[in-house]
Amino acid sequence: MGADPIAQFLFDKKRGHCELFASSCALLLRLAGVPARLVGGYYGGEYHEMGGYYVITEAMAHVWVEAYIDGQGWVTVDPSSYAVNFRQQLRAGAGRAIGLFARVSDSLTYYWNRAVITYDLQKQLELVRRADRRFSNLHLPTTANRLLVPVGALFIAAVAWFLFRSGRWSRKERLVKRFYARVEQEYGLSVAEGGLGLQELADMTGDPVVAEFAVRYGAILYQDRQLAGREYRQLAALLRRIGHWKNDRR
Repeated sequence: MGADPIAQFLFDKKRGHCELFASSCALLLRLAGVPARLVGGYYGGEYHEMGGYYVITEAMAHVWVEAYIDGQGWVTVDPSSYAVNFRQQLRAGAGRAIGLFARVSDSLTYYWNRAVITYDLQKQLELVRRADRRFSNLHLPTTANRLLVPVGALFIAAVAWFLFRSGRWSRKERLVKRFYARVEQEYGLSVAEGGLGLQELADMTGDPVVAEFAVRYGAILYQDRQLAGREYRQLAALLRRIGHWKNDRR
């Protein structure tokens, strides 16, 4: 707080949140003649194994910088990553994982939205049929309040979908799990700490094979499509080569 928070951060306090790191970096870049802009978003995420999706919370809100470099375009720069306690903060954030009750509650909300709010009629009917098959032996008491019947049916449908989904891993999910296990085995990194992403692991290991896997897998992931057979084989082959570059350099 104050009339000049950037100067106070740089020359006096020398500590602060990501907004101060990013604002100071952008200002210094502009003073040096480099076009720069602030970007707001989220850093990290926790994979929700019950629901099969990533949980992004407000606590993960983050601000970083993009600098325009001739010949490269806009390049991401995260000055917060140079803070002396950056890794400690990541580990502290990873320790605040959501609990079991919150996971179940969040997954039910998620599948409610998918099954009721955004699903078309055909998908809703299939969901009901699946729930009916799985819970055909369950009976509500005859004295149950009439209001509990539709609520209970919707709850059962949501749980049925949740159980069906959580028991199955897509090829993409199995592949990335193998990737994390391979990186941990070869480099001793605990990839669960701080919700490290694929590109961050590539930077930390310096392994060109890890970097290639991150680029190829990321391209498929952000296009929100399934793996083609040829792509799966190529990525699986990259997994087997992770760590080999260490021996090649010797």
